Amino acid sequence: MTEPVSPASWGPGTYQVVSEARRFESLALAGCAFGVVGVYVLGVSLGYSDVDVWGAFVVPTILLVITVPLLARSRWLREEGLVGIASIGLVAKFIGSYLRYLLAWFVYSGNDSGRYHRVGSQIATDVLEGQRSIWSLWPTGTSTAFIEQLNGIVALVSGRSILASFMIFSWLSYLGLLGFIAAARRAVPGLRVRGYAIAVLFLPSMVFWPSSLGKDAWMVFGMGVMAVGIARLLTGSLSGSLWFVAGGYATALVRPHVTALLLAGLAVGFVGRQGGDRRPAYLSLLVLAGGLAAVVSARASEVLPNFDAGLSAVLEETQRRSSQGGSEIEVVAPNSLLDYPVALVTVLFRPFLFESLSGIQLLSALEGTVLFLWVMTRWRQLRNAVRSAAEVPYLRFAFVYVVGFGFAWSSVGNLGIIARQRVQVLPLLLVVFFVGGRLAEKAQSVPDSNAALESVQ
Repeated sequence: MTEPVSPASWGPGTYQVVSEARRFESLALAGCAFGVVGVYVLGVSLGYSDVDVWGAFVVPTILLVITVPLLARSRWLREEGLVGIASIGLVAKFIGSYLRYLLAWFVYSGNDSGRYHRVGSQIATDVLEGQRSIWSLWPTGTSTAFIEQLNGIVALVSGRSILASFMIFSWLSYLGLLGFIAAARRAVPGLRVRGYAIAVLFLPSMVFWPSSLGKDAWMVFGMGVMAVGIARLLTGSLSGSLWFVAGGYATALVRPHVTALLLAGLAVGFVGRQGGDRRPAYLSLLVLAGGLAAVVSARASEVLPNFDAGLSAVLEETQRRSSQGGSEIEVVAPNSLLDYPVALVTVLFRPFLFESLSGIQLLSALEGTVLFLWVMTRWRQLRNAVRSAAEVPYLRFAFVYVVGFGFAWSSVGNLGIIARQRVQVLPLLLVVFFVGGRLAEKAQSVPDSNAALESVQ
């Protein structure tokens, strides 16, 4: 845990570090500014000459004006020196959202976001014309219907601009990413927080894919909220209950199988949790998890194909539905322990460079290949994380979720779908590779520092 440092105690070396950090952040901000100009030029070159000024500039500016002062007031961001990085990360998310919009509408001629926009705009219009009560805006559907109804609220706020809706959903996913960073900082002693934050905020997949009007942005938001709750519960604080329930309910409405994986990870994380009297926390967890599991079960039958026929039927139907669209692959179902590593590599890293068939696939393949090679060179961090998992419940939670995600998504037979949906696992995968070398020793002090952590978070 980084202790706050008073400026009065700074020496020449400290001023040099601060100066270099500020210089880096200024360069990054300048890069984001060039990025804004670049995506504008790209949009014009694709035929997007009639720019939606409200959606492309006004709404992001309003969200920046609201969010950046809150970031500056966040104690934990200040202590870790992350206020500037987090602010630049938000700008990057808006750039990613603009690119995502251009891809959806000027390359692929629309996608699911068009449906969400039409339905949401109609709901907003009905409210404005008095044909629908504002109290009826609360979403009651699941999966696609939930996002459509949720966008009714967003469209009412955004002025029924689809690009503005893209920006608002991107902002929600950004808040989810901050949740992942805050959760890992709290629950993983010795974590290299700055490196982890940069990886989570600026990995191209995290900047681009969950920056659209759709399910991916909402899932990253809900999972980030749930991660905060899980981190608090695993470090002995019942204040995580509200975060846990809110995030779990949000994710269960759209992808209940992801919520089920998070619950499984939490259960394993809680087994052998370090600390004093665990009975109140166990009772709280039992009640919360039981209620959330009931919601997951109820929603799963509405969302998942062939849910009532069992897990194998769900995976087979998922494979059938996903094996189309031009990026099909031969599914490597992990029917044995020997098959699983190949399936896990497919879910986490493919396509590789030699598998790319187009310019967009090439970009995804470049990231996947670089990330795979980077992971292969950080075997010491993986070893540290494995050794420390016995003492750090959040690491057990992360390991179980990553392993379960690899099994569940191995039935998807389309690399495009895999590349988009792996944003739901990358934040928990990355935390493993930013574990400090002496984490195991530091982890033993977690129970004694819960009070201090509570004051920070």
